[in-house]
Amino acid sequence: MLHLILGRVGGGKTTHVHNLIEDFVKDGFSDIVLIVPEQFSFATERAMLSRLGPSEADKVEVLSFTRLADSVFRRYGGKNKRQISTGGRAILMSLALESVRDKLELYGKQVDRPALINEMLSISSEFKQCAVSYEKLYETAQSINDCLLGKKMKDISLVLSAYNALTQQSNIDDGDTLDDLYASLSNNKYFKNKIVVIDGFRGFTQQELNIIERILSQSMVTYITLCMDTLYPLSEDAGVFTHVK
Repeated sequence: MLHLILGRVGGGKTTHVHNLIEDFVKDGFSDIVLIVPEQFSFATERAMLSRLGPSEADKVEVLSFTRLADSVFRRYGGKNKRQISTGGRAILMSLALESVRDKLELYGKQVDRPALINEMLSISSEFKQCAVSYEKLYETAQSINDCLLGKKMKDISLVLSAYNALTQQSNIDDGDTLDDLYASLSNNKYFKNKIVVIDGFRGFTQQELNIIERILSQSMVTYITLCMDTLYPLSEDAGVFTHVK
């Protein structure tokens, strides 16, 4: 069951869900997950400790999406990928570009440009967050009548496919954590019989929405706060709440 809690900034959404959590704990529930943005996790843990006290605070697991992944992987096992620096990513992207240089129609002569490396890294990150596969990108490129756009999309799909192969071969985490989490949650019922509260987000990436889909299918009940005045109407001109709606 899903409950949406709506309100403007400062409208008391977080206070409301903290009150709900406190009530659930008093009623004897001990399997509660509170998911917040990474930057709010420490303050939220402190708030739960202040409200519930040391003996009851451990009934509420405060997590971000990445900390949720760590928790799930510890319980069920998961890919133990190495972290990589920005410089390391740039080196791998440079190798990827070089490996497909002869196949690139538009970017072949720009392979050695640092700006292209940074652009491809940015595109790679955005595509992962939006859950856009390189295979799907290539298929879409084949169906586009615009010759220039089609060539550009094919080049990007070739580069990112080569880059992804390098990161997989080196067992490097390059934004795949939530994809791995989604796969794990598809096979394991981590949220079975849990109460889940998702609070403090201004919006969700497609990767995060995929995780929420798994949460909704498993949890006993899920509460999500949204910064908006009302859910309807869903018009194109929705003002300052357009993105959230």
